[in-house]
Amino acid sequence: MPFYLFAKPQDYWEAGGMPGSAGVFDGESLMGMVIRDPRNGRIGLETWQIVQHEGFHQFVNFVVGGDVPTWVNEGLAEYFGEGIFTGDGMVTGIVPVSRLKRIQAEMKRDRLKSIKGIMLTSHQGWNREMRMANYDQAWSMVHFLAHADNGKYRDPFARFLQIVGNGKDWEKAWIASIGTVEGFEEKWKDYWLTMPENSTADLYAKADVASLTSFLGRAYSQKQSFDNFADFIKLDAKDLKAADADWLPPALYTLMKSTAKWLQEQGAEFSLSPRKGAPPQIVCVMPDGTRITGDLHAQGHARRKSHSRYRRGHSGNDQARQALSAPRAPYLCATGGLPASVLSDAQIAQTSPHRAAMAW
Repeated sequence: MPFYLFAKPQDYWEAGGMPGSAGVFDGESLMGMVIRDPRNGRIGLETWQIVQHEGFHQFVNFVVGGDVPTWVNEGLAEYFGEGIFTGDGMVTGIVPVSRLKRIQAEMKRDRLKSIKGIMLTSHQGWNREMRMANYDQAWSMVHFLAHADNGKYRDPFARFLQIVGNGKDWEKAWIASIGTVEGFEEKWKDYWLTMPENSTADLYAKADVASLTSFLGRAYSQKQSFDNFADFIKLDAKDLKAADADWLPPALYTLMKSTAKWLQEQGAEFSLSPRKGAPPQIVCVMPDGTRITGDLHAQGHARRKSHSRYRRGHSGNDQARQALSAPRAPYLCATGGLPASVLSDAQIAQTSPHRAAMAW
């Protein structure tokens, strides 16, 4: 499957990209265009999000199959588009403050469609409208189903996707797996309107620790050591050693340095914990006591895969539901309003084969 990333918007449009979009998957190829940071002209984080968004449509096409509703396909693509790349994995479930404020404002001003209306929006109608509000709404619905009430709705949502992926009617699958539209709409609105700012600060911390651990592990494999976290984090990306085969984007380290600084301003504490015969471990303790540690696992001779884990705290946040279905017309990623984010690994829970419909 070919993938084309265009440096210039004009080249993207001439190759078949729809004006007003920044990415497209048409079932045969994936295309995207570079979005540059207006402050310095460098490739911006939105480019990663576009690739992740369209790449998830590609996943649906080749892995899931079926006729998944457009809002589900786009909502899942947005969900994973918001994920944070850590160098060796991803962190999902992120809620950027800017997007939270936007979805809350759209709800309060009644600018979103009814749940039934968004569910009945066809693929062609979606592409014709190209409204950022539609993407926000679909993303918020998927996030609700993945995370609300400590993951209460994940299994029913996975059951719904499984049924649809097997070629069954999606409306009947929704009623059988999740329940009525009216009950869902009330719970969904309450979930977002009562969500506080920085509600996923722990996930940003998880992504930050995992990313910094990716760089630390590469440096350690090249015999580069640090006395403490301050000595490590003060370096620029160009000062960190890594084998050629283990290269990571320097901009990722720069971003995670700024994320660590932001977390410290929120009250988080970082440290570098020494370990005998093993690389030191990055530890982040959140204001509520949640402890997040970075782990390294050897991969081959020098390369080490990193991730972060909770010792206590919001462990439910890092589990996401994943399964969807094949697109039949181009799936587009809208330009404008795409928030910058950090990335995470998506853990796939198994579907309960005999799950009753949810009672709202």
